[in-house]
Amino acid sequence: MTTLDDPQGRKTVAELVPDDVRVYPVGRLDYDTSGLLLMTNDGELAHRLMHPSFGVEKTYRALVEGAVTQKTVRQLCDGVDIGDGDGVTSPAKVRVVDSHAGKTILELVIHEGKNRQVRRMCEVVGHPVVELARVGYGPLTMGGVASGKSRPLTDQETRRIRKAAGLAPPRRASDDEKPSRAERRAADRALEAKAAAAAAAGSEDEAVKADGKADTKRSG
Repeated sequence: MTTLDDPQGRKTVAELVPDDVRVYPVGRLDYDTSGLLLMTNDGELAHRLMHPSFGVEKTYRALVEGAVTQKTVRQLCDGVDIGDGDGVTSPAKVRVVDSHAGKTILELVIHEGKNRQVRRMCEVVGHPVVELARVGYGPLTMGGVASGKSRPLTDQETRRIRKAAGLAPPRRASDDEKPSRAERRAADRALEAKAAAAAAAGSEDEAVKADGKADTKRSG
């Protein structure tokens, strides 16, 4: 289930990550849809990935009933009215991957996220979905991750998905902690001044000690 807690006790995506990692799903997958789901603790990234105005594409593979013609593919590409107040879908990229035994495998690339959108699009054109999987989110793919498993994104994948969402690459902690040239110069000057002050204080202490010894000798 694409939720962090299910009242019915069904397995949720929260079980795919360590207990000490607090991340949230980006959007959702229907209960009967499999595939790639991103989880993050970056609210701005999640918003940009989900909101259609940022145009981040999601790629699906759908096994549908019947033989899909090129005319139907063009319909899906141009947009179809899926009803229930959601109106006509935005232009999509659709192609036939394979067709056999009275069924067709379609690849659909959309940037919207209306409720059960792909299933409703295919239903409208007369080809109900039998199986559906999300196989890509922006530049990311499943990358060999097995069903029911998870893994952290690599640094390169993080940079790529942030770029797709119009965000700058994340700064490394070492970069954040590294002072600028001006800051380094200021720190050097402060260190030199502190050393000079310590040296001066040391000279005064030695002078006091020397005077003390002299006085002691004289008193003896």
